[in-house]
Amino acid sequence: MLSPEVQVAIEVAQHEAFARRNMVCSLEHLLYALVHDPETADVIKQSGGDIDQLKNDLDEHLDGMETVEEEDSLEISYSLAFQRAIQRGLKSKLIVAG
Repeated sequence: MLSPEVQVAIEVAQHEAFARRNMVCSLEHLLYALVHDPETADVIKQSGGDIDQLKNDLDEHLDGMETVEEEDSLEISYSLAFQRAIQRGLKSKLIVAG
């Protein structure tokens, strides 16, 4: 079972993909969700990362992804990289609750 924090990050990534009408929920969507989490943002800052620049770069990338027109129904799929990241996290027990 996924930890509550990971579940929230995945839900935020899904919501972002849906809001942008992206066909695929990718690792970039997951990273976008994570950089908006205060704890994750702090880790990135402590590692020398520029959160504002990262957010801007992710916004540009996500805006450039393939979208579905408003009048068309939207079924989001997950990129293989997204799926593998979750599987590896589960396998290594890095993202497991309890």
